[in-house]
Amino acid sequence: MSVPVASSGSCSSGSVTSPEVQPPASAADGQSVSLLLQSEDDTVRLGQQIASVVRPGCTVLLKGNLGAGKTCLARALLRHVMRKEALEVPSPSYLISFTYVVEDDYGLLKKGSKVHHLDPYRLASGKVAALFDFDTAFKEDITIIEWPERLGANVAPPTSSSLVVYFSGVGPQAVGRHVTLSCSDDAEYWSSVLTAWPPEIRTGKPRPVADQQGTIKPVVVDEKKGGQFLPPLPSDRSKWLVLGIESSCDDTAAAVVDIDGNIRGEAIASQAEIHSHYGGVVPKLAQEAHASAINKTVELALSRAKIDFKDLTAIGVTSIGVDDCNPGSTRMGRAFGAWLLVGVKSAIEMAAKYDLPLVRTHHMESHMLVTRKPDPAATSASSPEFPFVTLLVSGGHNMAVLTKGMGDHVILGSTLDDSVGECFDKVARLLDIHDVPGGPVLEKLASQGNPRACLRELAKPLAKTRDLELKNGCDFSFAGLKTSMRQLIEGGKYSKPDMAATFQKRCVDHLVERAGRAIDWAMDLDGGIKDLVVAGGVAANMTVRSSMQELAKEKGLTLHCPPTRLCTDNGTMVAWNAIEHLKKGLYERAPCAAESAEKFVEVRPRWPLGPRDDRCKGRDNAEGGRKARKRPQPEEPSEEQLREIKRVAAEVRIS
Repeated sequence: MSVPVASSGSCSSGSVTSPEVQPPASAADGQSVSLLLQSEDDTVRLGQQIASVVRPGCTVLLKGNLGAGKTCLARALLRHVMRKEALEVPSPSYLISFTYVVEDDYGLLKKGSKVHHLDPYRLASGKVAALFDFDTAFKEDITIIEWPERLGANVAPPTSSSLVVYFSGVGPQAVGRHVTLSCSDDAEYWSSVLTAWPPEIRTGKPRPVADQQGTIKPVVVDEKKGGQFLPPLPSDRSKWLVLGIESSCDDTAAAVVDIDGNIRGEAIASQAEIHSHYGGVVPKLAQEAHASAINKTVELALSRAKIDFKDLTAIGVTSIGVDDCNPGSTRMGRAFGAWLLVGVKSAIEMAAKYDLPLVRTHHMESHMLVTRKPDPAATSASSPEFPFVTLLVSGGHNMAVLTKGMGDHVILGSTLDDSVGECFDKVARLLDIHDVPGGPVLEKLASQGNPRACLRELAKPLAKTRDLELKNGCDFSFAGLKTSMRQLIEGGKYSKPDMAATFQKRCVDHLVERAGRAIDWAMDLDGGIKDLVVAGGVAANMTVRSSMQELAKEKGLTLHCPPTRLCTDNGTMVAWNAIEHLKKGLYERAPCAAESAEKFVEVRPRWPLGPRDDRCKGRDNAEGGRKARKRPQPEEPSEEQLREIKRVAAEVRIS
C-alpha cells in the first residue's frame, strides 16, 4: 500500500499545502516509524501527512509532555482534514472536547464525517467517560486524543484502529522533537500505513548533532521563522561555550559554561537590597531593574570568560517556569511573565544579531539538571542518571518529582499552601531577623539551639487531617507550622535559638517523610531509580542536606545536591540546561533580523513541569491542584515612586 501524500500545491481554494517531511533517512521496521522534527513547521507537516491517511473509525492518540507539540500536530491535522488553513482550532484543555463536521467529500472522508478533538488532562483520571460518547466516536468518527493516559480504565481506545504518536522533548516552540508513530499488531490498517511509510521520511534515534545540520527545511523562510537551516554546532564539542540568561524573579543573572561544566564567567545583579524597603518584590521595580541590568550583566559574564559573542556556541534563556516569588498572586503571575520577557527578548536579539542557536528552558528543570553538571563541589562525584527522584525546595515551590528524562517529569507531590522556603523566611521575620532572605540567618540561629526543646508544642504538618489520602501522600503543608510558630513565639517561654532549632527540625522531618514516600511511589512506577536530587534555594541548608543524605542511604540511593552557591537562581543552571538540550539537537533559530525579536518572543510564566500523579493534591504553581491562597502584596508604586524606581533600578549592583 502506498501512503497518500498531498501535493505541495494547494488542494483547493483555502486548502492547506502539505510538503513532505524530510529528516535524515535510516531504517525503521515493523509497526513503528521514528521521525526527527527540527521545527514547528515539520510538526505541522507531519500532522498534514497523518490527515491524508486517516479515515472514519480511526483514533489518533497523542502522547508526550506538556509543551511537546501535541496540540500543534492536532491543529495541523484538523486544518488539513477540514481543508481550511485558517480554521480556528482552540485547545480543548478547558472545554475538554470539540467536534468538527466535514463539509464536502474529500479523500477518504465524506461530507458529514465528524472529527473529535479531546484533551482530558485537567480532569481526574476517568472523569471524561461521563462527558463524551466514546463508543460511537471510536466506531464511526475520527477521534484525536491528547493525554489519552487520563481517559481512565473505563475508556479504552480500540487498539485495532488506533495510531499512537509519541513526542519526546518539551518546550514552547515544538522544536527538535523525536517522534514515534506506532500501532499494535491487530491494527491492520495502521500497520499497512506504517509499513509503507516512505523511507525518505524516516529516521532512527537522533544522530550526533554534527550530522543533523541542514537536514530539514522550513516550509516558509521569512524573518520571523529564520533562515533555511538551523545554525550548525561545532562538531568538536570541547569548543562549546553556552551563555545562560536568567531573569525569572528578583535577580538578573548570566553565565558562560563549557561542555565540561566549567563556569568560564558569570555575573549577577541582585535586587534584594532595593526590594527590602518595600517588604517584598515590587513587580514594576523588578521589571525596571531587569531591563536596566540585563545587558551589563551579560557583558560582564562574557568579559570574565574572556570571550565575545562570536565565540559562543548558543544562548540559553529561562522562558518557562512558575512564579517563584509569590505564587499566590495573579498580579505577581503577570509580573513574572514580564520579568521573563526581559531576558527572553534580550536573548533573542543577541541570538539573531550573532546568528546563534537559541534554547528556551524551564526554570525548575534548570534547578534540577544543574546537578548533572560536573562540579568538584557537588555532593557526589557522579551525575544523576535518568530516571531519578527530585525534591525541589525553594521560596516558590515544594515538589516531589519523578524525573524520567529531560522534559519528562511526573509530579508526585506538591505544596498545599506555603513552600518551605517561604515558611522559613516568614518565621525568620517573626524572630526579628530582617535579612533578605531570612532563611540562611534562621539556619545559623538554629545551630545554637536545642531542636527538641519545644517539639511537643509545635504542630506537626498534616498530623490532624482526616483525609487519609492526604495524610499518607506526598504533598506538603507548612501554613499550620507557621501559625503554630507564631503562637510559640508570642508565648515567650523559649529562647529564639531553641525555637529556631525546633522549627527547622519540624520542617526537615516533614520534607524527609514526604520525600521518602515519593521515592517509594517512584520506585513502584519505575524500578530503575538509583539517585535522589535535592535542588532549589533550601537545598543549601546543611540540615536539609544531612537529613536527605540519611534518607538516600536508607533507600539505597545516591544523593545529589548542587553546590550551595548554585542552589539559588543563577545563569549557570540555565546554561547547563541549554547544553543538555544541545546534546540532543534540541534548539531553534532566532529571527534573521534582531528587530524581529518582538514577533518571536514567547514566554510561559505559569507552565507545569509535567503531568501530576493522580494521588497528588497539591498545587504546582500553574494550572491544576488546589487553588493557592491569596497573599498580601506590596502596594503598587505611585507615579512619583515610579520615577524613583527608575533611578534606583539603574543603580543595581552587579557582582
